[in-house]
Amino acid sequence: MSDEAVAETGWISPELRDEFPGLALRYLSIERGSGRTPRPVKERLARLSDRFSGPQAINLRHQPIPWAYRVF
Repeated sequence: MSDEAVAETGWISPELRDEFPGLALRYLSIERGSGRTPRPVKERLARLSDRFSGPQAINLRHQPIPWAYRVF
């Protein structure tokens, strides 16, 4: 048995894959350690989760943002 973790390929809709051929979703499942999550990690995750929400992402197409971002 190898200790090397192998990233798996996630699912991407056919429409999105056709529009962006190089786009990929990769993820890695790992065993977690025991114990509580360290406070700095919790704080960083909280800050990251406050940056952008689902409704904001959906509403992007109605915002006057640069063309390059809309294209992606």
